[in-house]
Amino acid sequence: MVILMKLTSKLLITRALSRRRGLFRRMRPVLPALVAVTFTLGVVFAAMSGLFTPSDADFQKRAAAALEAGHPKEAVIWLRRQVASKPNAMEPRMKLAEAYRALDNPQATLRVLSQIAPLDRVVYGPAHLYLARLLMELGATNPQRREMAKLSLDLARKADPRKGQGVVDMQSAAALMAELLLLESDWNGAIAAVAEIPAPTPATRMLMATALQQIGRQPEAVAAADEAVREIDAFISGDSADDKLRRAAVLGQASLVKNELDAAVKAVLAAGDGPRFMALQASVIRQAAIACRTGAGQSSGRWLKYVIRGLAAAPDDLRLTTELMTGAGYWSSQPRFTARAAGALNESGNSGHFLLLSGISLLQANQADEALKRFERAYELIPENPIIANNFAVMLSSRQADGDAGRALAIIDEVLEKHRDIPAFLDSKGQILLRLGRPEEAVRFLEEALRGDAFPVTHTALSQAYSQLGNQE
Repeated sequence: MVILMKLTSKLLITRALSRRRGLFRRMRPVLPALVAVTFTLGVVFAAMSGLFTPSDADFQKRAAAALEAGHPKEAVIWLRRQVASKPNAMEPRMKLAEAYRALDNPQATLRVLSQIAPLDRVVYGPAHLYLARLLMELGATNPQRREMAKLSLDLARKADPRKGQGVVDMQSAAALMAELLLLESDWNGAIAAVAEIPAPTPATRMLMATALQQIGRQPEAVAAADEAVREIDAFISGDSADDKLRRAAVLGQASLVKNELDAAVKAVLAAGDGPRFMALQASVIRQAAIACRTGAGQSSGRWLKYVIRGLAAAPDDLRLTTELMTGAGYWSSQPRFTARAAGALNESGNSGHFLLLSGISLLQANQADEALKRFERAYELIPENPIIANNFAVMLSSRQADGDAGRALAIIDEVLEKHRDIPAFLDSKGQILLRLGRPEEAVRFLEEALRGDAFPVTHTALSQAYSQLGNQE
């Protein structure tokens, strides 16, 4: 009897366990969904009850950590959440603009800044200053952009902290205004702007030195440059990439002011590598080359040496490539200069630039077929060089038999992504659109090109576009 009861009990237990295993097998496919639903309900409950909701300090901390780690996309997510939680807070919007800039998204950056740094009133002074600096970075060669930058700087300097408009670094604002005025060749205005700076730095002293040199006050310019060099260690004592860049910029510009061209080139070439160093090297070396071409001690040999060094450092630099073309034309009357320049460019590995120059020469000699081949080969070697790409696109679109205006349009669009305000490139796009039978779009780009410069060919193309649209006037 006892044995029978034990067997019965064991059988019942076995059946119960079997039923549970069957239930588990039936439930297994839906377990992940049940877990997800449970987790979601927990999150909703936490959000509704205020549990685990990040504070403003949490948002700031996480965004700062993401930026420091080189993850601007993550920073944008946290900052947008912070902006949504506090729409009237200025600093999170400012940080959001900086994060978009780190993502190389100027459109999104400008969209955020338009809310906290409009051009018709003071809203947040630091944002107005940041907008002015951004406009300079996007292309200070454009007169309209410079005017917008100056307007934004004026608004920045009017910001009143007592009204919640933020605290502006007035020294930075004055220095940026001096840079703008130097670009416009307003030397006396730049000197006056630097004079407003209460505590000059080596960089601002160099702005003064450059302006003094331009108005012929060379002894004062040299004195200001020497003072900037003496103060470098006091202001720039670190060894970071930013510090190296700032130091090289001062040393290079000071040597240029004192007409010590080799020292200027040496200072920037020894500074470091990377895009920012390359941009500085291209700028200083171009200025040294211009000094060789236009200064008292003109020398085609030194000019060529500097240009080749600069192109080796920054093969796609727009202004340096322009100086190559200008100088090649300037020195072309000198015996054997063209052959010497061609050989030096090839030997130094700058074959793309040699092909550019030879293509231009062939085009001037009415050898369009050969010129197109040279431009295409140059584009294959240095597709990032905007002048080479522009020349190839224009030639490619103008061919009657074997042209390809569609490909030319794609090439010029890539050029304009980085060089939006250059009249020659805007003209090229307008001309290509015209050949594609899109006169209405062509008008927009040709008119924009004329606002920057007045090329006769642009006037001609614009008249053709108007004619195709039926606007004979």
